[in-house]
Amino acid sequence: MGFSTNLQSRGGHEALLGRQDAELRLLETMRRCLSNKLKCDREYSSALCAVTAQGQKVERGDDNNYLSGSLVAQAWKGVLEELENAAKLVKTNADIVEKETLEKLNTLYIEKRKARKTYQDEHTRISLQMSNITEEVTRKKAEYQKQLENYRLMRSRFEEHYVKSGRGGRKLDDVRDKYQRACRKLHLVHNEYVLLLVEAEENERNFRTTLLPALLQQHQASQELFVKSWRNIMREIARLWNFASKEFVELNNRVEMHVETIKPADEYKDFAERHKSVPTELVRFSFDSSLVEDTSGKLQPNLLTVDNLTIESVQAKMADLETRLKEVKERKAACTQDTSELTLSGLSCEECTLNRQLDVIHKAFNELGCEEPPAGCDIPLDHSFENGNVNDNQVPSHNPYLTRKLAISK
Repeated sequence: MGFSTNLQSRGGHEALLGRQDAELRLLETMRRCLSNKLKCDREYSSALCAVTAQGQKVERGDDNNYLSGSLVAQAWKGVLEELENAAKLVKTNADIVEKETLEKLNTLYIEKRKARKTYQDEHTRISLQMSNITEEVTRKKAEYQKQLENYRLMRSRFEEHYVKSGRGGRKLDDVRDKYQRACRKLHLVHNEYVLLLVEAEENERNFRTTLLPALLQQHQASQELFVKSWRNIMREIARLWNFASKEFVELNNRVEMHVETIKPADEYKDFAERHKSVPTELVRFSFDSSLVEDTSGKLQPNLLTVDNLTIESVQAKMADLETRLKEVKERKAACTQDTSELTLSGLSCEECTLNRQLDVIHKAFNELGCEEPPAGCDIPLDHSFENGNVNDNQVPSHNPYLTRKLAISK
């Protein structure tokens, strides 16, 4: 129970920032009060010294002769000496509070401000990353729909001109070329959309189950350390303000009793429980099957299309992902004990995402086997189109790069 489980929502985030702002204001109030208390202590010390000086006048003049050996005068002298010692002690404690305690309080204030900014910046970064991938999925889907509409238009024109022009003609060649380009663009954006959905799904899961909880847990740990420092400062103040009289002892005992009630591990328990909210909801990224309804079965939901139109781009993407995966593993292996858990979690999430995308590509190549990639266009682009029949078994010439790549992978 704590920040990582109770404060994942937007409301929890805002409540956490509000709590830290309130703590900073409390620190500011404490600093002002401490400065005023130092002024009062120095004035009090000066007043005691003035009282002592006034009391010592009896030791001068003729009266000193008359009071020589007087027990009352000796007692009074001792009282004045202790009063002077009390004045010195008050001033000494005030100097310690100013040079050490107040400095510690200032340092705590600065560190808490830095911690708040660090938490807010990191939360903004991972939230923006999630927001960006969500927007990218929306944009890619819109691009998919645009390419799909263009593909349908080019296919319709190609079929229309083929029927009118027969087997040849310059205009038919132009329409055929435009159709092929539209088909290739559709297949490319299909693959990009599939991989983007995989990335988005992993990013969302990592954000919800790893990155955000790790950030909140790390922030809670840092805040509890601040509370521990805060308690030590208040202990020091309580010790230096103890004048040892009965009244001050009783007051100081009450102060220490209140100070000792501070438990860093329990400091935020009630706060987190009061602002408890439902963890971030699962955001599902799924392939819109309606996008491939009119693609003659060549494009399948959540599956890469490896054909003569996409083979090179898929291979290039696989090489890029493998390079990035190698770099992530090297960075992860170079981590030391001083590396934060949040950094390690980020590298692990990135490694998992790259592995997922590579699994999708490897699966596509395993299904292809050693065979040549099939033709990407569902209508043949040569002159074998007769009587409205489409030969889907036509494939491009032998691809030695693919054969070599598959042989290495096997």
